[in-house]
Amino acid sequence: NRPVGYFLGQMLANQDLPYTCFSFDSKEQLKAESGSKSFLVLLPSIEEKEDFQYIDFLLDQAQKLDMPVLLLSSLVVFPASQEAWQEEDQAYSEQLLAQEFLTIEARARQNRRHIILRTGAVFSLMNKDFASRLFSTMRTKEELTLDSETLFNPTPADDAANVVLAMLKQANCMDSLWGT
Repeated sequence: NRPVGYFLGQMLANQDLPYTCFSFDSKEQLKAESGSKSFLVLLPSIEEKEDFQYIDFLLDQAQKLDMPVLLLSSLVVFPASQEAWQEEDQAYSEQLLAQEFLTIEARARQNRRHIILRTGAVFSLMNKDFASRLFSTMRTKEELTLDSETLFNPTPADDAANVVLAMLKQANCMDSLWGT
């Protein structure tokens, strides 16, 4: 029920690439497939806060198996701004959600082979994400007030899935492509 995971699963299946999907709360044991490079791809949803409570369990398993990790994080780690953020920016938001993502990122960095991808607000119109709620509100209210001062970077879920797949393919070919 996570749009990026849904689109990523479709792409992997269409390209006949092996993958296993599971929910964060399944507590399944990870398995490293012999003869192929396995990756742990974590796609937590801002809309599903309970995703965050299971990430440590999965990261611990990946670390024990020496399995590379790709974490889809969020631009919410940066403070609201009218300016574009730069990769080397060190000013982080004090908001609770930002701090939760920064904690998860720090935990993912403990894995020697990790990739952290930060995206804007992911939308798909598939679930109750920000875009879906915005459009629903627009249909039911005559007037809608939005903050036009804050930079907003919506990211289509299928585009995020394309980038994740491209990064996985690149990481499969190079053993030096790790970081945030």
